[in-house]
Amino acid sequence: MVIIDEINAKLAALPDDGSRSSRLRRNSYLAFRARFEARVPPLKLRFDSSRAITATDLAAVTKALQDATARSAMLIIHPNQDRQRISADVRARVNLLPRSQSGNTIFFDFPRSVAEQTDIIRGDELTHLAEHAVRELIEALPESGDDYATLEALPGRRQTIRAAIKTLASAVKDTDSISLTLENPGGGAERSVLTVEQAREVPELLSATREEVSEVLVTGLMDGIRTRRRLFYILDDEHQREYVGSVEPSQLGLVQGVMGSIVEARLRKVVQVKADGSRSHPTYALRSLSTQQEGFGS
Repeated sequence: MVIIDEINAKLAALPDDGSRSSRLRRNSYLAFRARFEARVPPLKLRFDSSRAITATDLAAVTKALQDATARSAMLIIHPNQDRQRISADVRARVNLLPRSQSGNTIFFDFPRSVAEQTDIIRGDELTHLAEHAVRELIEALPESGDDYATLEALPGRRQTIRAAIKTLASAVKDTDSISLTLENPGGGAERSVLTVEQAREVPELLSATREEVSEVLVTGLMDGIRTRRRLFYILDDEHQREYVGSVEPSQLGLVQGVMGSIVEARLRKVVQVKADGSRSHPTYALRSLSTQQEGFGS
């Protein structure tokens, strides 16, 4: 487009002296150029069946996605607390903005931040709270229809994330399987699914009347990690078993640094105990980790 070419030429001619006036001029040109560029909103929600999606189904799932996003945002804002009630302020801050629909696919934008609105810095350098919350939600959902490890790790995750996924699952199990895709500014995308079958399993996974929590010490080979789903795999040769569990974002670097090494791990073990006395498969979450040459807590 001729207008975009002219704006690009103006941008190329701007002095790059790092001054405030230069940044403001550059941001003004960038904002003006954005009006003429074709743009696909970054978040895509797709219903995976070929049948026509009704307005009722659409409303139920999009509302659940909005609520789940707000719950995820609560954990970002209050990382040391599991709050059940979503504040009105957080709901207002993480509104998802539907921009277009094509068949069974809906495209969403995120709100613009205050800094972006004032053009002080470039918008593509910002991550809005809503985008951050959606990314956390996607990383806690299964990667595919047969990704049972992520689903079975759900009881070991934070209570707020469990509530967020339960909210979404309640809508999906009565409507249709969905997939979520979040495009990254630098290229590539984060993807997850929640099938009707998976959604129907979520209440069963979370229906325990109480949690039996304990700690276990494990020594074995750090055999693998799924960074996007934040799952670790420790192979305990002595007892011929593999431990799979969740990892907090702050622990990812530590786990990656000991890949392929023999480690000592302290795991939080959670067993869901129902009223009838039946016990669930245990789930695990990493608490501390060290190599055999180090002490716990490293």
